[in-house]
Amino acid sequence: MNKYITMSLILLFVVSSCKDDCADDELNANCQGMHEYRDGACQCPENSVDMGRYFCKEYSKNNFWIQEGDACLGKAYFFFGQSSTDIFDEDQSTIYMEMTQGESAHREGGFRKINKIGNQYYLVNSTQNYMFPYDSVFYECIENEYEYYDLEIKIDLDWTTAEATYKFWNDVDTSTHIKKEFGTELKAVYNSNTGPK
Repeated sequence: MNKYITMSLILLFVVSSCKDDCADDELNANCQGMHEYRDGACQCPENSVDMGRYFCKEYSKNNFWIQEGDACLGKAYFFFGQSSTDIFDEDQSTIYMEMTQGESAHREGGFRKINKIGNQYYLVNSTQNYMFPYDSVFYECIENEYEYYDLEIKIDLDWTTAEATYKFWNDVDTSTHIKKEFGTELKAVYNSNTGPK
């Protein structure tokens, strides 16, 4: 008799403990991609950012998200390094960088030159970025149309904060690509290990 009572109690415990866990599993099963059911909705896990199409990217010290800046920059970011293990090598003169451009979140990637400026900051200069009209890059946030923009990024030595300056310009003399007519300028602050503000 005691044997049946013990087995009944064990079965009851298993069923009741599964009740909550199984319900969570069912809700999670209804979420797509990397989303999970949390706080009453399908969303990215904590400490990660929704990159769209149910893909989530974890916070990392090589992922910089916009904190302050013109709203036209959208949820902008800079991703440095091609993997979590090559964030930054002080002996390198270049580093891989991905970034978004404008509210349209047009993505661009490639290697950029990086320099350590004394004991002040790291500097990434990305000049003569051509603005393709069909991408509508930045056009939603600047009043005039420009052919190019220069981007300067200063990253503190702790690799936590990046200050970016976008300078938009037109080529006055297309034969030499030397004379520039600068127009709109945007500034923004980015932080690593966090999400966009």
